[in-house]
Amino acid sequence: MSRDKERKLRKKLEKTVRKLRKLLGAKESESRKERKLRKKLEKRQLRLEKKLRKATKPAPKKPGAKKAARRASSSRNRVPAREAAKRTPPRRVAARAPHKAIAPVVATVPGPLAQPSAPAGDIAGTPLSQ
Repeated sequence: MSRDKERKLRKKLEKTVRKLRKLLGAKESESRKERKLRKKLEKRQLRLEKKLRKATKPAPKKPGAKKAARRASSSRNRVPAREAAKRTPPRRVAARAPHKAIAPVVATVPGPLAQPSAPAGDIAGTPLSQ
């Protein structure tokens, strides 16, 4: 949970506690209205404490989270698009953006193998049957 949200919850809780303390001081002659308000505030305090406990506790790591994060889109992963592109496997890059795909390496072997125009039987000018 973000720090500002946690701070907000803490502030709310402190305010509730202050109100409660004020009410607890005047407990002897408390009217029905005050009693109701105190109960309500106590409930709110419990709820806020629970929320605050949840806020401060780190989220548990899910199994396979790393893999899922890599697979996730850049926005969900909160990774800049360029970084996400680096993580994308090449075959998926090819599927999504053919212009970004890594071109297959064409063998540039010098000599007769580089010439596909030569007849099948004739390799480097030597016939198969002599």
